[in-house]
Amino acid sequence: MKDWIEVTDRISLFAELLRETWDVVRRFSALSTIESFVSDWRQANWEQLVEVSLPGTQLVVYDGGADMYPDSSRVFRPDLLPTHIVVCTGLTMVATIKDVLTDAEVPSTSNGLAFGELGMTSGGGFAPMPPFDHVRLGDHVTSYVFALPSVRFWVRPILPDEI
Repeated sequence: MKDWIEVTDRISLFAELLRETWDVVRRFSALSTIESFVSDWRQANWEQLVEVSLPGTQLVVYDGGADMYPDSSRVFRPDLLPTHIVVCTGLTMVATIKDVLTDAEVPSTSNGLAFGELGMTSGGGFAPMPPFDHVRLGDHVTSYVFALPSVRFWVRPILPDEI
């Protein structure tokens, strides 16, 4: 944890940006011929706001990133490889967090849970839409959904097995 930086405030600001601009972005998306318009926009803002506020880091892309470049999921400087990952823990490092979709108590792990994307719960599932008051975490095998007030976000160096 000595190399970890708490970024809960930055993730909250990013959620606020998504919430406040969502209607405008969706209207522009409807006018665009680019299918990946929204994911490209989210990734561009992730890089320009969250990543830039953490000098010396290249973050793992936001929810799969952008489709602008064939060999990269980044928008700016597509040649860069990630050096850091955003992870989530409970409010304390030993706390369990309740998955709002399954009611399962998920323990905070020593490496944190990998950040996926912000969104909302709806009809027993998760959707990347306003009010952006929930977070989807996990990997390709296991996914969890937590209410934002129940978690803390951190940036830490990527571990060798996460590359």
